Amino acid sequence: MDATTRHGLKAEGGGEVGIKSARVLIEQMKFERDITIDVNVLEQDPRGTILEIKFIGIHDHSWPHGKEIYDFLETVVDKYKPDAVLFDYLQYQYSYGNELGATILIPIMDFKQKSLRPCAIIAEGPTKNSIQSLIDEGITQKVFNLVVLTDKAEALEHLKNEHSAT
Repeated sequence: MDATTRHGLKAEGGGEVGIKSARVLIEQMKFERDITIDVNVLEQDPRGTILEIKFIGIHDHSWPHGKEIYDFLETVVDKYKPDAVLFDYLQYQYSYGNELGATILIPIMDFKQKSLRPCAIIAEGPTKNSIQSLIDEGITQKVFNLVVLTDKAEALEHLKNEHSAT
């Protein structure tokens, strides 16, 4: 289990930056198998913080690092306390498997406030169809008000509207 995590505030091109930057890589976890998770602050203003959790790679149905991934996401959410979360699966190949569901639910639930954070998912093609199928089963869609979109700007607008409504 060779996972590496990078912490701190770094700009995509390197160098230290302020937290108000539009896209700041604040956490990253890489595995020796085909997955990287980048966490970025997309927006931070008086209304709150929108955190982007970006999956890059190919979904392995056995997910040998599932527990490490869940722990990483819990740590990131506890550390940065986002007001809304954008999941970016545009560079991730996913076809099926319930493991992905927990990675979405962990950042959405704010256990301390006993509330849910607004959430949007962006994905395309077969990955979008598979994620939509996963969240459409049962009552997940209704309870968590998840949307699966293909456009990041549209997803951000959705999050801003949802957050201002809470």
